[in-house]
Amino acid sequence: MRLKVVDKGSALDAVNAFAGGETNLAIVRADVGDLSAARTVVVLTYAVVLIAVPPGSTIDGMDGLKGKTVGVIAGRVNQKLVAAIVKACDLDRAKVVFKDVSPNDALQALQSKQSQALLVAMPISEKYLGMLRDVLAQRESEAGNRANRPGWSDHCRFPDLREL
Repeated sequence: MRLKVVDKGSALDAVNAFAGGETNLAIVRADVGDLSAARTVVVLTYAVVLIAVPPGSTIDGMDGLKGKTVGVIAGRVNQKLVAAIVKACDLDRAKVVFKDVSPNDALQALQSKQSQALLVAMPISEKYLGMLRDVLAQRESEAGNRANRPGWSDHCRFPDLREL
């Protein structure tokens, strides 16, 4: 079997190319775009969803997000995910705003206080955890680290991402 690799630039564009019949195979997350005609061939990795705050933040749980802005890395791709979290945690009523933020702008969004937290869907690997740590560590010198925060899932029943 021979495959011709076609770089579509983003996962959403790859899904659209697959859904439109332009390609026969796409490497994407199962919750992105219209994959009604798709079948899983292989699972490369599993992703987790993290809502991360910089060191020194007063946000210590979902209730702490009330009235805050959460930067969403790859917001276009994560729209269904954000909608599920908003519904599960009743974040509309808490007036939590979700704003698309590129990975390159995440640090600036936190430093300028345009976002008080980041939502990231990523594989559990040292590479990706290290990238997130690097962004958050930029703020480490401003305040002490508040690790092991309780309460992040105390008020929400998060849906299984495969159900989105």
